[in-house]
Formats: sequence, C-alpha cells, structure tokens
Amino acid sequence: MRGSFDPPVFVLWFALTVWIAGFDLVYACQDVAFDRAAGLHSIPARFGIKPALDLAKLCHLLTVAAFALLGWVMGLGILYWVGVLVVAALLVYEHSLVSPVDLSRLDVAFFNVNGYIAVILLAAVLAGRYVYEDRMLSRARHARAHPASATAPTRRASSAPCSRASPGATT
Repeated sequence: MRGSFDPPVFVLWFALTVWIAGFDLVYACQDVAFDRAAGLHSIPARFGIKPALDLAKLCHLLTVAAFALLGWVMGLGILYWVGVLVVAALLVYEHSLVSPVDLSRLDVAFFNVNGYIAVILLAAVLAGRYVYEDRMLSRARHARAHPASATAPTRRASSAPCSRASPGATT
C-alpha cells in the first residue's frame, strides 16, 4: 500500500460519478409530480423534465470523455476503445428512449441499458488491460532478446581531441 492515488483512479471516479448522476437524472424524471406535491427539490421538479434530460446528456457526454481519458492515461488496448464506442452508442440509445413528453420506456433506458453498459465497460477494461499487459510483456521479452536495441543510441567515446577548434585557436 502506497498511501496515494494515481491519476487513473480520479479519472475513473469522475467517469462513474457523472455516469451515475446522468442516469439518476433520467430516472428522477418519472417522479416530478410526486416531488412537487411533497415539496422535494429534485432537478426535474424544480427545472422541468427537458432541462433534466439535457443535463443527463451532458453528464453522459462527460462520462464518455472521461472513459476516453482513462484509456489514454492507462494506455489501454484497442478492445477497450471498442468497448468505449459501444458504451457511447448505448448512452445515445438510452437518451433516444425517453423524451420530455414520453417517459414510458424509462425502465428499459434505466435498468436494461445501464446494465449492459456496466458489463460492457467491465469487459472492455479487462480486455484493454490484458492487451496492455501483453504488449508490455512482449516489449520486455524483445528487450531481453535484443539488448542492444533496448537502449537509446549512445555517442561513442573517442580518444581523439575534438576536431572543431575553438574560435581564435591556432592549429
């Protein structure tokens, strides 16, 4: 245990926070009438369903951006990026299922789509990490097999004095 967090931890925390906030905003839209009657100050009750759904879209856009940043920071492989694209498409699909005038498919958007997103993202992270680890192991094997190519080229030491004369020097 090191007692510190690496940047990917914070990126993942942010991604999950805005993802949860986004789908919670979508889900809260069904309770507007109750929230207003009970004096609750939810975002959909206070600002309306359309602004709540727009804010959920922004949250999910930030989610995808954070997942992309996570993949870049961690150097995750192509399988991760495919997973992020699928997650982005599912979030677009989730938002297509609900509208300010029709929340009838909210349960599908909330429960089903988010369940798929969670499983796909887990698989993408594991696959991306596996490809990353495999790439690192391949590089290590290559470095052991070809030690000369593993280091940066170095300047050869020469016993001869510098061939360039300094200004004003006589030869």
